[in-house]
Amino acid sequence: MDLINEEQLQKDFQIILDLIAQKNPIDAEKKLFLQIEKINELIDLTAFDEDILILGRYQLLIEHLQIKINRLKSSFN
Repeated sequence: MDLINEEQLQKDFQIILDLIAQKNPIDAEKKLFLQIEKINELIDLTAFDEDILILGRYQLLIEHLQIKINRLKSSFN
């Protein structure tokens, strides 16, 4: 059974990107936090190297999105 639904992950991250584009850092941060939990759980559960590589790309994306959200939040101050 495949634990990772990459299509759903892409949709979930697109929502975060849309929230950033709409200059809504609070909701973007909430959604990102949920994705962080999901990715971490999937990493813990998977035993396949290919899945770990896919999830690693999402971890990198998470780091970049956190930076974007923080910059957006600081621009409102």
